[in-house]
Amino acid sequence: MTYLVTSEKYQSDDLLIEESIIEIHDGDVVLPYHIGGFEADVSVVVQRMSGAPEYQIDGPIEQTESTEAGSLYGGAFDRPTMMSLRVASTGFAKVRVIVAQVRRGLARAFKGFPCKLCKLAVKTIVSTLLVQLGVPTLPSGKFDLGNFYGALTTAFSDFANGHYGLVVQSLSGLLPSHWWNGVLNLLHLANWVMDATDAFFEAVCRAIGMCPPKPAVAGP
Repeated sequence: MTYLVTSEKYQSDDLLIEESIIEIHDGDVVLPYHIGGFEADVSVVVQRMSGAPEYQIDGPIEQTESTEAGSLYGGAFDRPTMMSLRVASTGFAKVRVIVAQVRRGLARAFKGFPCKLCKLAVKTIVSTLLVQLGVPTLPSGKFDLGNFYGALTTAFSDFANGHYGLVVQSLSGLLPSHWWNGVLNLLHLANWVMDATDAFFEAVCRAIGMCPPKPAVAGP
């Protein structure tokens, strides 16, 4: 059995977002997570990216959605607790896991919104949307993209109204008001619906002024 876990995290006094990419071949791995450093609404996104992984969360958090694309979990915590995620696979599999903790009632805008937080916030929201709508990340996945594009027209108001959970609602409220237009304007990039890569999320945050532009490549 072999596995590789790569992680990226943003943490402040008001929120914590941690993304882990788990690549595993013929075996299983258990990852521990610390929840509730403050009174927090918590969301967990488990997104299948490759193969046929099986996974299970052990801890006081409820599953709110399960589709072919992955699963969503949510809860509210007023004291520290622990949870663990077990991922298992026969053959090769790849999974994205995002654990987002937001201080309950957080509504203020961040000052100096950092690039890393923008990318992780947009990634959390878009990944939640893809899982809840059942959009597979694999090109071979079967899905009616026509219905998905139709859902995009109402998605922004759904975020604001808490349709995708309190964490997504809070993160959407913290982002600049035109962030969803940045997503829609970049639909042409690398078929992001099926393969939402870091390059896509960074492009969104550059488009709304939260990440610095890429340096120009010097000519010969």
